[in-house]
Amino acid sequence: MVDDMEMASLLNKYFVSVFNKIDTSCSKLNNTMGKEAEQCLSNIEITESDIKRSISEFKEHKSPGVDGITSTYVLKTKEIMVEPLRLLYKRSIDKNEIPEDWKKANVSPIFKKGDRSSVENYRPVSLTSMYGKVLEKIIKEKIEMFLMQNNLIKNTQHGFKKGSSCLSNLLICQNSIVSMLDERSPVDIIYLDFQKAFDKVPHEYLMFKIRELGIVGKIADWIRNWLDGRSQRVGINGTYSEWEKVTSGVPQGSILGPLLFTIFINDFEEGVNNEVLQFADDSKLWGRVETDEEKQDCKKI
Repeated sequence: MVDDMEMASLLNKYFVSVFNKIDTSCSKLNNTMGKEAEQCLSNIEITESDIKRSISEFKEHKSPGVDGITSTYVLKTKEIMVEPLRLLYKRSIDKNEIPEDWKKANVSPIFKKGDRSSVENYRPVSLTSMYGKVLEKIIKEKIEMFLMQNNLIKNTQHGFKKGSSCLSNLLICQNSIVSMLDERSPVDIIYLDFQKAFDKVPHEYLMFKIRELGIVGKIADWIRNWLDGRSQRVGINGTYSEWEKVTSGVPQGSILGPLLFTIFINDFEEGVNNEVLQFADDSKLWGRVETDEEKQDCKKI
């Protein structure tokens, strides 16, 4: 019989084993440094209303991070905490200082499918500090507004994007394919699902892409610091594994993580001639297949 501590340790060792080991000191990364965006977001102003609104959007009884502070406590005390939080958040961005507890995560293993005794069939969801999440939420909203105003996220992305959804993705794809079939054109579709996509994002590549979009200065520095020096442990029934370093990826369960992943995968369709749609890391490509040459190319794939 495997006890809770052993299960937690096995799961955590597996979760950290999938982290990306790419050498990001590669000179190719430096090729992007000279590119400047037309519009830039280098700093943000955080108001008391930003903090109150962000806190109000959380639900009660959410599990706490390593600091033990629950969402219920944060909601109940928002009126008296809003001014201290505003000063804390301002200093965090201005001085690029992030409390260590905000970089630690209690990981909850979520079963996906298959054999429950196999560690490969679990997904890690990070439980982090609620007060850290409030600042993440504010920064995320400011970045989203900047990206939308400057049309910087491709229209083919329907995940983690306001006004888009799984339904909009499916309707556009279906309409396009049905139109081709109505014209009696054969259609080939390729479905892609990147393995452990969120966990394998190299931080240096991500930061170059963030800066290329015009997110620079204090905001880019804060994100870089937020990604660095993270650690995690797996908890099962109140028993925790040892801490392990997080060397790549964006935390699943964080507020900022999904937006950062969207930025990372934003250039996916560049150089692709076929129709493309994405929902986070799930992608599909399709197009007409009419000539013998095109049919042969499809067989090779």
